[in-house]
This record gives sequence, C-alpha cells and structure tokens, in this order.
Amino acid sequence: MIQSRIHDKVPYLKKFIELSSNWLQRDCAKTERDYLYDRINKDDAAIWDFGYMPGGGEDLVSFMDEYGMGLDMDPYRVLEELGIVYRYYKKTRSFFHDNTLLIPFHDVYGRPISISGRTMSNKEQQKKNNINKYKHLPFDKKNHLYGLNKTYKAIIRKDEVVVVEGQFDCMSGFNYGIDNIVALCGSKFTFEQIMLLKRFTNNISTIFDNDEAGDKGYEKTEKQSEKYKFNLNRKILDGANDLDEYLKAKRQDNHDFFTKSCHSEFKTDELIIHL
Repeated sequence: MIQSRIHDKVPYLKKFIELSSNWLQRDCAKTERDYLYDRINKDDAAIWDFGYMPGGGEDLVSFMDEYGMGLDMDPYRVLEELGIVYRYYKKTRSFFHDNTLLIPFHDVYGRPISISGRTMSNKEQQKKNNINKYKHLPFDKKNHLYGLNKTYKAIIRKDEVVVVEGQFDCMSGFNYGIDNIVALCGSKFTFEQIMLLKRFTNNISTIFDNDEAGDKGYEKTEKQSEKYKFNLNRKILDGANDLDEYLKAKRQDNHDFFTKSCHSEFKTDELIIHL
C-alpha cells in the first residue's frame, strides 16, 4: 500500500461513482445493463447510482485515463489507495475484476463510504471459479444500513422501518412503493444498526430470506428486541426466497398491478404473510 495522500476520500469516490455510472451505458456493459433492467426499470435504477468498471485490458486503461481528467494526482495511485485497483503480474487489475456491476454504499448523510460489485457469473460458474457473488470495498458495515440515506424521512413519517437482507431487496421494495426500507447486506443485525434505526422509529419489521440464515437472523433479532426495547414484527414472503425474487415474479404475473403500486403509499401487508 502506498503512503496515504488522500485525507478525504469522499470526493474521489464521488468522481469514481459518476464515471462508472457513465460507463454502465456503454456497449461493453450490455450484460450488466440487461441483468439490472431485468430487475429494476431504467428510471428507477438511476436513483441508486449503479455503475460499471472494466475488469482489465484496454477498457480498464481507458477508464482510468478518464478518471484522471482534472485530478491533481496520478489516477492509478488514487484508485489503488481507494482499494479499487491493484498490480497483478505487473498489470493493473480491478478489484471488481469478476464483479463488474457496481453498487455504491452511502451513509445516512448521503456520503459514499464503499462500493459493492455484483458478479454476472451464474451459481455454477461462481463455484467452479471461486467467485464471490458480491465483493465490497472494506468499510465498517456494522455501523451502516443500505438505503437509509434515501428512506429515513419515510421511516419517520410512517413510524416503521422494513429491514431486508440484500441490496436488491431494498431497491426492489423501494421502487415498488415500500419507501421505508433498508438493507443489512447480510442477515446479521448489529447493535449499532439497531441504535441507528431507533433514532427514527422504534417499530422494526423484518423480511429476511426464507432460508436457514434468515431464520437464525430473525431469532437473534427477536432476542435483541427484548434487550434493546423495540417493537419487532416478522413478515414472511409467500413462495419466494427474498423480496426481490417475490416482486420480480409479481411484476411478471401482474404488470398492471405492479405499475399502479409503484411509488405509492404501498402497504407491505398486501404482499406479505404475517407470522
């Protein structure tokens, strides 16, 4: 690691996010766009600042050259310090080499603090090539919740927060009208995250994945609700593993209903079975 010259990484991350959003619209990112727009329509996707970064080769060189425009530092040195690129056998390689669909992560004040990369490889390819489904630039995840910077006002207004596991669950729910939603980016609900939410509401509803990890996550959260004195309500999806999967199926089965429900005061009771 080079000696740090960046005292405030926020403007450099913002510049990177803006450039990667531009690259997402280019021909080289067609696979990523197709994957994204199959889950979220184009207008809604723009809300979340998705991006694309080439994994290597000439496209990566071009990306870095564009990033360097207007900088007072070598773009490679900046991106290396941010953890976004590194040297591999004397070649420059992206940290997101196998995870090229980028999802920025912001704190509650809207400042970028990390970036996640989603792979386009299927489960078989992920297993065969030892590719993680997601890769995250390191940050203190226990202190933050994905989407909170966009949803805290609705949480206050509704006096309730809906907590899901994944980022796409959060985005799909928000774009469906569940505007008081946040994501853990996992199934572990930390003390710091609970205290952060209690600044806005004392009523927490969970829609964890329908799997063993989701069940264990809820059991732990149930104990936390007694210890930290918040109201907890579990919601279970009918016939789907997670909220993104559920809403995608609902959109395909009943497009008119989906369109009508978008960006409305949508009630989660209309699509969720309560325990």
